[in-house]
Amino acid sequence: MFYTIALFLFAGIAEIGGGYLIWLWLREGKPFYWGIFGGVALALYGVIATFQTFSWCFSGVVCTTPITIPLIEGYCFFSLKKNV
Repeated sequence: MFYTIALFLFAGIAEIGGGYLIWLWLREGKPFYWGIFGGVALALYGVIATFQTFSWCFSGVVCTTPITIPLIEGYCFFSLKKNV
């Protein structure tokens, strides 16, 4: 059970983090290696998906998004206002 939950969380973090790093590189002008790290994270997400016994990868992304976005961006998830 712990193995499945860990894969579930790692899949969500790898996909959200990878996409976010690539977005920062392309849209915010961050150094190119941010995009490389984002690509590696997305590739890791693809590898993690092969270890899961059920198709829960997407569920991991859906469940971890409300947690990771406020932590990364500093926004309150429900009000979309910047936390001070």
